[in-house]
Amino acid sequence: MDERMVRLESDVAHMRSDIADIKTDLRALRAESKADINGLRAESSSIREGLGSVWVEIAKLRDELHGSVAALREEMHGADERLHRLIIRTSLSDRIWMLLLTGTMLAVMAHGFHCI
Repeated sequence: MDERMVRLESDVAHMRSDIADIKTDLRALRAESKADINGLRAESSSIREGLGSVWVEIAKLRDELHGSVAALREEMHGADERLHRLIIRTSLSDRIWMLLLTGTMLAVMAHGFHCI
């Protein structure tokens, strides 16, 4: 029975030393993971700040784009009105020229038929 007790005590001693090693390894891993987590937190906060500035820039670009689109729309509307007036003016001058040519042609024909 003494032999068995000695053997059990030696096995328990090995188990205690193994458990002590495991505990120290766990403490070291815990410390490393805390350091890594703190580093990740710092990195994520800097990324968050960077993204915040990017969102501000995007908002500025969006506002600028909306302003440019509105200005372009106004410019196109003004150009459309100018084009419409030009078409009407050109159409009116074309009508006057056609009336003058038709009148001249009728006068020439009347002269040729000895009506005038």
